[in-house]
Amino acid sequence: MKILFACNSYYPNVGGAEKVCKDIVSLLQRSGHDVVVATQPVVNRVDKKIVKEFQATSSYSKMRELKQYLDETPFDVYISFGYGKYFSDVIGRFCRRHKKKSIFMPCGDFHTNQKSVTKRLYSILLGRKSFLNYDTIVTATEWEKQHWIKKYHVPASKFVVIPYVLAPDFAKFRPTKIVSINALAPKEYLLYIGRTGPNKKVDWLIKAYMEGGCKIPLVIAGLGTDAEALQDLAVKYCQQNENIKFLGQISENDKKTLISNAKVCVFPSTYESFGMVILESIVLGTPVLLSDIPPFRELIKDNTVFFENTVDSIAERLVVYLSRQQSLPKVNFAKDMNKFLELIK
Repeated sequence: MKILFACNSYYPNVGGAEKVCKDIVSLLQRSGHDVVVATQPVVNRVDKKIVKEFQATSSYSKMRELKQYLDETPFDVYISFGYGKYFSDVIGRFCRRHKKKSIFMPCGDFHTNQKSVTKRLYSILLGRKSFLNYDTIVTATEWEKQHWIKKYHVPASKFVVIPYVLAPDFAKFRPTKIVSINALAPKEYLLYIGRTGPNKKVDWLIKAYMEGGCKIPLVIAGLGTDAEALQDLAVKYCQQNENIKFLGQISENDKKTLISNAKVCVFPSTYESFGMVILESIVLGTPVLLSDIPPFRELIKDNTVFFENTVDSIAERLVVYLSRQQSLPKVNFAKDMNKFLELIK
C-alpha cells in the first residue's frame, strides 16, 4: 500500500515528535508499505530516498507546491501529524474533497503565548475543520481525545486512542563518552532531557535544584524555542553552582547514554500530550520524577513519582528522592502499535 506521511518536522531534527514520526514510518515500512514522508527541508538531511521536502514561509502557508504534488501523485492512505500546521490543513482539505482515506494525529494543542493572535484566529476559523476533514483521528492519550472533543465538538466516533511506543530495538545503542567527558559519575547526577520551550519549566527545575541544596550535578540537555534564555539562566546559576551543566543539543546515542547513567530523570512540564522520554527513561532502567499532569498520569501508575507544578514542590520531591531512592515506577503503556496498522487496512 502506498502511504503519504506528512509532518512539520522530521529526522534528523531532534525531539519527541520527530522520534514518534520516524518510528511510525519505520513501523509502516517493516509492515511492507511504500511510504513517502512530506516535510520541511533540512540542510543536513542525508537519506532523501523516502523524503519529499516542501518549504513554507509560515505554519499557515498555502503551500502551492504541496497542492500540486497531491494532485499529481496518488496515494492509498494519507497520514498527517501535527495540529495547526500547513501539511495537516492542506492534506485534510485534499482528502475530504477527493474522498481519500485519511488519518490525523494532532499531537497536542497550542500551549505557548507565541503568535497568540494568529493561533486564536486559527482556532476560530480553521480548528474544527482541521479535524472534520479527516476520517480518523489518532491521539496518544484519552486525555488528549477528550480535550479535542470538548474544544471543537468533534464526534467521539472519529477518535482512536493509540499510545505511542518505542521501536523494538530502542534499548540497543552504542554508548558514547558524554558522561566522562563532562566529568559525571554514573548514577550520580540528575537529568532533564528534551526540548526547552516555556511549557517544559526547566527554569523551575533549576531554581528547585538550588533551593533543595542538591549535592549531585544537574544535567540539562536539549534545545528549543527559548534555548537562549534558558542558557542565560543556566549560566547565571552555574556561576553560583558549578554542578549545573547545560549541554545543549546532543546526538541520539548521547541521549541514551545520559539517560541510562542518570540517577533519575526529572520532567516538570505543565503541558504535554504524551511523554516519549518518560518511556525512554524507564526502558533504559532509570527512574523518573514527574509533574502532575493528566497525560503523565495515564502513563505512570505510581503516586510517589509526582510533584505539584511549583518550584517548592519540585525541590521537596528532589530532596525526598535523593534521601530515599526509589525503584522504577509502575507503568501503563502499550507494547506495540498493531492497532495503528489495522487503521491502514
